[in-house]
Amino acid sequence: MKLDGYYLVDNGRFEWVKEIPIKVNTFIWQAKQNRIPTSVNLSKRRVNVQSTICCQCGEEEETTDHVLIQCSFAKSVMEWILKWCNIQHTNLSSVLNVVDFASNIGNNPKKIG
Repeated sequence: MKLDGYYLVDNGRFEWVKEIPIKVNTFIWQAKQNRIPTSVNLSKRRVNVQSTICCQCGEEEETTDHVLIQCSFAKSVMEWILKWCNIQHTNLSSVLNVVDFASNIGNNPKKIG
């Protein structure tokens, strides 16, 4: 991993966006790399967790995609934000889908999703 100006290079190229705070860029990078400390990820690192089930919905394992995208709580937050921004979407089922979706918003403002 090498920091190169505004870019973090790691197997591919992750572009840092100067207008977004560094902690947000870092969080997005961590999410794309599945490095968010979810209960599943902590368990894989042999951290003793009581349960790997999502504490918000209690329905599925707490993975990065689940916590940020698939959980009913996360979905309601995402839907509220998209509605507030007047953005329609189709299928946002993973962190990678959301990052791709967000990176293309400015490219085609009339047809999103």
